[in-house]
Amino acid sequence: MPSRTTSPDTLVAPQTVVLRQRNQADITLALPRRFDWMAMNWSYIARTRDRWRVGGGDPAPGDAMLGQLLGPHVERLAGDPLVEVLLPSVPAQEAVGWAERVFPWEYVLSALTRDRRSGPMTVVRVMGGGRREPTAVDLQRPAVLQSAPGGLDRWYDVKAEGDLMLSSLGVPAQARPPRLHNPGRTALQRWLAESRPTVLHVAGVDNHQANALLRLQRADDELRDGLALAPSGPLAADGPVDLVPAEVLAQLLTDVRAPELVVFNAYNTATRLAARVVARGARFAVGYHDLIDDAVAATFCATLYRELMRSGGDMLQAFTTALLQVRAQPERLRGACIVLCSGVSLLGVQASRGSANRTPRLQREQTALPAGERPLVVDCKPLDSVNYSLLHNRKSLFRTLQLYRNRVEGEIRDIEVRVTLNTGEASVPFVTALTLAAEQTMIDLGPRVVVPLTSALIRRQSERVQSSVTVEVLCAGVRCFLETHRVTLCPVDEWQDGEVEEWGWLPSFVLPRDPAVPLIIDSAQTLLATLADDPAAGFDGYQSIDTRSDDRELRYAAVDRQVQAIWHAIVHRHPLSYINPPPSYGRVTQRVRTPTQVLAERRGTCIDLALLLASCLEYVDIYPVLFLLSGHCFVGYWRGDELHEAFRQVKDVQAAPGADDDAALPASEAGAAAVAQLGHVLDQGQHLEVRQHAYEHRIVPLEATWLCQRGGFVQAAEEGRRNLRRKRDFCAMVDVKLARERGVTPLPILGELS
Repeated sequence: MPSRTTSPDTLVAPQTVVLRQRNQADITLALPRRFDWMAMNWSYIARTRDRWRVGGGDPAPGDAMLGQLLGPHVERLAGDPLVEVLLPSVPAQEAVGWAERVFPWEYVLSALTRDRRSGPMTVVRVMGGGRREPTAVDLQRPAVLQSAPGGLDRWYDVKAEGDLMLSSLGVPAQARPPRLHNPGRTALQRWLAESRPTVLHVAGVDNHQANALLRLQRADDELRDGLALAPSGPLAADGPVDLVPAEVLAQLLTDVRAPELVVFNAYNTATRLAARVVARGARFAVGYHDLIDDAVAATFCATLYRELMRSGGDMLQAFTTALLQVRAQPERLRGACIVLCSGVSLLGVQASRGSANRTPRLQREQTALPAGERPLVVDCKPLDSVNYSLLHNRKSLFRTLQLYRNRVEGEIRDIEVRVTLNTGEASVPFVTALTLAAEQTMIDLGPRVVVPLTSALIRRQSERVQSSVTVEVLCAGVRCFLETHRVTLCPVDEWQDGEVEEWGWLPSFVLPRDPAVPLIIDSAQTLLATLADDPAAGFDGYQSIDTRSDDRELRYAAVDRQVQAIWHAIVHRHPLSYINPPPSYGRVTQRVRTPTQVLAERRGTCIDLALLLASCLEYVDIYPVLFLLSGHCFVGYWRGDELHEAFRQVKDVQAAPGADDDAALPASEAGAAAVAQLGHVLDQGQHLEVRQHAYEHRIVPLEATWLCQRGGFVQAAEEGRRNLRRKRDFCAMVDVKLARERGVTPLPILGELS
């Protein structure tokens, strides 16, 4: 499998892609012979945006291959805010043009022209060269497909998402159009034949994310981009969901009559699903190249529908306006891009053909609402349980806390929101005053709510406690919303291991300032001097790297000796035994011991031992990583700071190109990578990159439980590498250095629980 510096020998013949702008001759790009590899590689880099955007530079502008492909045209491309990318599209052949679809045109064109543009750029993918059809969308028959079967509604409230879509289109509550909830394939086909929607909003979960959330353990060759539906017929015995492939779903959605617009609000829906729906007759389809922040997705969809209604169905205006709202939240951008696939060209064409008759016949937005209806709708869903480490790292109390306008135009002033978490004392509420600007459709409040962490109860409790959170929203002094929800307060030393995002908070339990850590380092000092044969040897982190040596083992030998000294200090001077985790009573949680507790009790679990070693490594300024397998945890470290910097910039990685069993398509691993949203967490879809770093000795993984077996350092490293052999066992690698740069700091429990 090629790295970024490898030239594959078995590659497809050269192809071309056309870029089109207003009043300009077309730009024809001759794609290089290794464009299939290039497409997969840049798709991978784009979706790791959260890794390199903090403290690092964008990899695209300085890349030689991109410069060769697009460099001569950058100046011209920067001069027009709209670029159409004409991509091949054959209705009956999904394999045609897959590399061109996988390539993240939106991200690459935007990155290469950013320093030359005076405003934003909109990129539209025109499939098959563009049909001669109207560019306005008929909004008269909107419909919602809501699919979160098999327990996926624990993570996603698809009904609330449908409410937001319809409210943004100006549809009143008493005149809701057709909705379909958790259908199977046959029910979906029948419903579409009866309702024949012109606009279809698909609120659901894609196959890769469903596989991860439900822990279905489907193998790579069983997964394809697509959507999770309810099982029906013979499929009902196969599991809680039917992971419908993109090509099959596209056929179901367009079989009777293709909607004019389909919006897929789910991960991994652009490159195959949206493209195939347009190839099969839909005029427009919107999807996400990989992943997206849920609140950003809600903002995008709500703005898109509101602008469609206001503009009489002008797709280009609505899409561009919605993108502007998304770009106003750069700190929350994740993944590669939002993609508009079009069956028609939008350049130089007016969208007003019959637009006055193409707005929803149900009801347009209005300023005067019927009695009893409020100007704001509140979507409020607190977390079931609140973990101190999550609050400490500014994680929201809420799965969702959003305010959006209820069919009213103009500015909405004098909004007041009060949130109170009952911690058993004189609880201080979070209070904020807001204004919903005329151009805004919604406000996402979840990340703004700050809960005081000074309560003795929330800092000192030793077991789970039942509490409550109350949310009140007033508009111009009139109460619009009041709800109280039960919430569980978790002990400060409890770590939640239930979801991909929660893995990202594990570095808060790496405690380099715990009193036990310097005791271990002191114990290791004479061992380091002995290993280095130097009485003056010290724990100087990466300062001891031999930068003059080109031999990797010699170059990083002094760093390895420091870690080896710490290892043997624990083995010989602080001997430990293994113990099972203490009871936690949570669904997927574990009580974690501090280094002080581990040394005092002389025992620990796999995660306790990994965190102990990670704390010691961070104390001497060596960058630790934590590996999570199914039911297991171990530790590792970067051998050099320059190796870590190359990792941050996504250099010299394997991007997992490949082929499906039955066609020349990118491997499903490309989609599987897009299920996590934190740049310091590499999940199962990035297993290949993690294994590459370990096997090429950039990272040294250490099986921490060998401390309890009095195992040697070299043997522990060999066992750590063996742990990474199989993708099916791998869950994640958490990079502590990147986590710190993103504000994931140690918990203030230094020895307190001992």
